[in-house]
Amino acid sequence: MNIFLPSNGIVGIKTVDMSPPKIKHLRQISELSKINEFAKNEFLSLLLNNFADLNKITIFDRDYLFLMAVSAIHLNNMEFTFTCKCGIENKGSFNIEQKDVIFFEGERILKKKIKDKEYVFNILTVGDEREIIEYALENEEKYHERFELALVAKTLGMFPHAMDEVEDLPLNIFYAALFFQQCVMHGIEPIHRTTCSCGNSTVVVIPVMDYLTEINTAGIMTKFAGLANKLDFKSFNEMTIPEVESFANIK
Repeated sequence: MNIFLPSNGIVGIKTVDMSPPKIKHLRQISELSKINEFAKNEFLSLLLNNFADLNKITIFDRDYLFLMAVSAIHLNNMEFTFTCKCGIENKGSFNIEQKDVIFFEGERILKKKIKDKEYVFNILTVGDEREIIEYALENEEKYHERFELALVAKTLGMFPHAMDEVEDLPLNIFYAALFFQQCVMHGIEPIHRTTCSCGNSTVVVIPVMDYLTEINTAGIMTKFAGLANKLDFKSFNEMTIPEVESFANIK
């Protein structure tokens, strides 16, 4: 399946070829990294035709592809419950087909003059993120502090040669770099705006990773037991969830 990336070619890649998740991929979920960003990369590496593309695309591209893959496993209907501030528990669903894709318009690099000094702000790639995390992991006790420093350094083109200078940046520049990454969001934000029966409006953040790691693989194998008289295990492994559902409905 050829997918247009929401970054719109700013990193030199406009499309990627990604296969939908199959049963054999779901059986590898337990082996994924405990670091969410790495787990996303590992899962997508099973699906992308050219794994080398992954490090080159933007972080938002990667999150968009990951959301598409996980949504496909749930037949594009990720159900959730939420409790309104009034106390009422509600149910809802996130359907990716009903969401608009935000395509980025602009350049990957933004030059901005702040108090007579020019700063260069960069939209980060998955490869950049990987280096940031590896830097942060060098001291796990200070992981979050080091992650933030490296993120700012990468954004401003100061990684890794000027890490000491990053710590001495004016506070407004430091937070401008952090805020910049949020301002260039593209893809589909995993949130769902809904209304409680009391009338209150609520924004539900969809924990996409949980929808992958908490898949009931035992239930999937139970489905195979019900289909064992119709197909062999090798064929079952090569099927997608929609294909399994369709096959199960054949009388």
